[in-house]
Amino acid sequence: DAVAARQPRQAAAAMRRHVRTVAKVRLLDWDPEDER
Repeated sequence: DAVAARQPRQAAAAMRRHVRTVAKVRLLDWDPEDER
C-alpha cells in the first residue's frame, strides 16, 4: 500500500517489519537437526 501511495519511508518501514517477522518465524521453525 505504501509503495502504491508513493510513500517511501512507510514502505521501507513496512518491509523492515516484514523481514523481522519472517526471520522470527523462520528461527522458531528452525531445527538444527534438519541441517545434517
